[in-house]
Amino acid sequence: MSRLVSVVGSGAFGAAAGGFLFWFINRSYQVNGVGLLRRQDWPVNSPWVWVAVGFLVGVVGAQVVAARRAAHARKAREVAEELGHEYAESATLPPGADRLPLFAAWTNGRHAMTGTVHGVLVTLFDCTTIIRGNEEDSYTDRTVAILPADGLPRFDLRPRTAGRRLLGWAGFVGLTFDPAAAGPADAETVRRFADHFYLSIDDPVALLQAVPDGDSPDRAAREEVVRRLFTPTVMEAVNEFPDFAVQSGPGHLAVWSGDGILAARRRPDLWDAAVELSAAFTRQSGAAAPVIPARTGTDIGRQVRKVQSTTLGALAGAFGGFILSAVVMPILFFGAMKDDRPGVGFFLLPVVFFGLVLSGATVGAAVGSRIPVRDTAAEDPAQAAARRKSVTRGGVAGFFAGFFGGFLVFAGTRIGLNWRFNNVGVEAATFFASVFGGAVLGAVLGVVLANRLGRRGSR
Repeated sequence: MSRLVSVVGSGAFGAAAGGFLFWFINRSYQVNGVGLLRRQDWPVNSPWVWVAVGFLVGVVGAQVVAARRAAHARKAREVAEELGHEYAESATLPPGADRLPLFAAWTNGRHAMTGTVHGVLVTLFDCTTIIRGNEEDSYTDRTVAILPADGLPRFDLRPRTAGRRLLGWAGFVGLTFDPAAAGPADAETVRRFADHFYLSIDDPVALLQAVPDGDSPDRAAREEVVRRLFTPTVMEAVNEFPDFAVQSGPGHLAVWSGDGILAARRRPDLWDAAVELSAAFTRQSGAAAPVIPARTGTDIGRQVRKVQSTTLGALAGAFGGFILSAVVMPILFFGAMKDDRPGVGFFLLPVVFFGLVLSGATVGAAVGSRIPVRDTAAEDPAQAAARRKSVTRGGVAGFFAGFFGGFLVFAGTRIGLNWRFNNVGVEAATFFASVFGGAVLGAVLGVVLANRLGRRGSR
């Protein structure tokens, strides 16, 4: 019954989508009140044909999805039986596993495979998590293996994918290890680990909430425990599984690969990886081993400040790109108008606008990421907070002063000096350049002045 309701619902959604598509395309170009599609021959000119086609596409799509899910469940059962493990259509989390951040938004588990390896219970299953958003929710499906792991510190280990490499470029490099301090025999192992994995005790959002002028004692202590766990021996074992992520929490260890449901044939690979990684971590847990120090200049406080510089640079660059587009767009707009009609260049204006804004953000982020991070640990926290507040106020005041000052300069040159261009596009461009250029200049001067006064007052 539920499958029938799902199929009918998908068909109804497809029918609605087909009708909306007909309405949208038909009204895009009308002649004497007759739309584009209505002027075509049957069946294109019939909205009911579009609705019927949408319904069929929805029904067929739902049937295909249902067939794939049934095939996945059947193959998952077959894999479990071949390996001698128990299979269940639904899965529940072991007691206490819901405290892992991975399962904070847990909704359901399915296609579970359970077995015991060397006395350790291993559970592998598909699951869905939901991240609640202000406008819409984000759903993630993945296949996870979970094992008991008493005594392990809390950590989060992820493959250094393109997104996390971008995060590292912005400043978040996670917990680092100095290969030179590991010794010649282990330097290459440590270097490979740093190239392939991102290790942290907190997620990026928590890092942004860190104390910007130094590490808290609690964070430093937790990092020390994780560093003792990740010895060159553990790193060597982890390096054998570059595509797998690991998360450790109170009494449990979760292992998965990618953000998606694994094909049933890959389940044995995830099972073996979870078992071997768990063994490597538990063997090292509690053992006395030298701690590999972090690379110079990569403490959490510096990472947070570098990300702040990169973010501010991206925002400033995006605003600069917006100002440049405000200067360039009027010239292009009036140049693209031919005989009071839009030419080909008119339709390229959105591309130019977004291209300048995104290019400015990229350049600004690159510049911000290369600004040296100052050591502000010696500054009193209260004085640092007061200085940052005064810098914000100085920037805002300078922005508005420069904005209106630029407008007065533009008006004065046109009225008092009679500086005029016989081109509407150039006039609009100089206007935007005056007001926005003055705003940027005023904001920069306000920030610099407030920052220097704040630092001078703290001495």
